[in-house]
Amino acid sequence: MSSSSKNGASGFFADTSALLYLVADHPGEPFAWVKEILESAPLTACDLFYPEAIAALRARKDQKRLTQKGFLQALRGLEDLWSSLYLVESLPALMRAAGLLAQRHPLKGADAVHLAAALAFARRGPFPIRFFTLDRAQYRVAKGFLEVYPFRSLRKTHRKGEPCC
Repeated sequence: MSSSSKNGASGFFADTSALLYLVADHPGEPFAWVKEILESAPLTACDLFYPEAIAALRARKDQKRLTQKGFLQALRGLEDLWSSLYLVESLPALMRAAGLLAQRHPLKGADAVHLAAALAFARRGPFPIRFFTLDRAQYRVAKGFLEVYPFRSLRKTHRKGEPCC
C-alpha cells in the first residue's frame, strides 16, 4: 500500500465512478464537486479500478466527450493517482467475498468487488474509511455494511422529500 494517513484521519474508499473525477474533467455533469471532496483525505481503492477507469476514459474518447489530448492527460493523471492510493488487491479470497455479496444483494459484479475490497480494508486498513460511490444500487447496499458518504441524489425519496433509504 502507498500513500499516508494524516494523523490517523479517516479517508475514503472510492470506486471507479468517483475516482474518474480525479483524472478527467466532467463539464456540466452533476458530480463535478467530487474531486474537491476526494482530495481532502487519504484514498483507497480496489486495483480493479485501473482497467475500469481506462475503459471508461476510452469510451468517453470514442464518444467524442474527451479529446485525444484530454485522453492522454487523463491517462497520465491515472498513473499519478494509482501511485498515491492505498490499494486492495483482487485476490481469490476477495473474489469469493464479492461473489457472496453479488449472490445476496442487487449488485453488478464489479460493484460487488469494490464493496468487498472496501469491507476488507475497513477490517484491516491503517485508517477508518467512508465508502464513496456514485452508483445508486451500490450505495444502497454499501450503507448496510459501511459508513458511506451521504448523497441526497442517490437516495430515493417519497412523500415531501423524505428519504426512503
